[in-house]
Amino acid sequence: MSDRKHTDKDYLFLSTMLRARASVFINEGALDRMLASGRFEEATQILREKGWPDMTALDRSGIDQALSQYREDLFKELERLSPDKELVNLFRLRYDYHNAKVLIKSQAMGQNMDSLLSGSGRVNPDKLKEAFFSADYRFIPALLGKAMLEARDVLARTDNPQLSDFVLDKACYAEMKQMASKLDNKYIDGYVSLYAQGCNFRACVRCIRMGKTEEFLRGVLFEDRYLERSLSQLCGSADAIASFYSGTAYKAAAAAGAEAAKGGSLTGFERICDNIMVKYLKDARMHSFGPEYVLGYMAATENDISCIRIVLNGLLSGLSVKSIKERLRDTYV
Repeated sequence: MSDRKHTDKDYLFLSTMLRARASVFINEGALDRMLASGRFEEATQILREKGWPDMTALDRSGIDQALSQYREDLFKELERLSPDKELVNLFRLRYDYHNAKVLIKSQAMGQNMDSLLSGSGRVNPDKLKEAFFSADYRFIPALLGKAMLEARDVLARTDNPQLSDFVLDKACYAEMKQMASKLDNKYIDGYVSLYAQGCNFRACVRCIRMGKTEEFLRGVLFEDRYLERSLSQLCGSADAIASFYSGTAYKAAAAAGAEAAKGGSLTGFERICDNIMVKYLKDARMHSFGPEYVLGYMAATENDISCIRIVLNGLLSGLSVKSIKERLRDTYV
């Protein structure tokens, strides 16, 4: 098997195929029409016309299942066609860690939570479940298995699911970095770096909001030497958030982060953070073909799924258009 580094040209077929499907993406106009209709049935009709599954007769649970299946089918197809499997795994692995959290908490609570398991990860949920309950991780990705053991021990020792989640989140990021390193692509490195910065920003805001100590925050953060040098200042004042992050890629969210740290809206702050990531991913469209375009396509699909879920569930729940719009992120197209 060749270890040749793949070039953009190796992605020519896949990029061309995905460009031909770009009409499936949800733009602001489509979202506005869905919301203006005010009716769940009409909103699902608009989605059907764009190539999304028919969800007219579904409830909230059914919508989640349909959208999850849509994602799973896309990942399987891209995994089969992509020259670099790690590119798809970059998105798949977060669902492995989601499943790990579900399994650990289900054991601790003595409840069956299989309905929350996702099939979008690298590891089949049943296989991961078997590995977890048998404590045999030989056929599971090494970092994932090690993190599951550690997270289970942390939860048993502290009875704090948040601390258990931190173990898994850090391991997930470590795997993302490994995959990005193998792909050796500047744009993908930027994506992983921006993702980590956003997670750290959210962690800072939540920890300050809850009055956590510097020691606690240090245990939460992903690797970020520049941020570590400012921890004492950040833990001491919510206003320091705005000062620090105004000099980063998340400067547009700096003021909102400071307000959220003081007890203001977390929803508005996180929406701005998500939109910063969406803006970065939109640049993938500037690449005619290559791994960047495939990455952007997967990210756009994830974003669309989130928007669709918010709109359809909002309409089912009878929420106002204004309330639904406040929850929506920017669209990819």
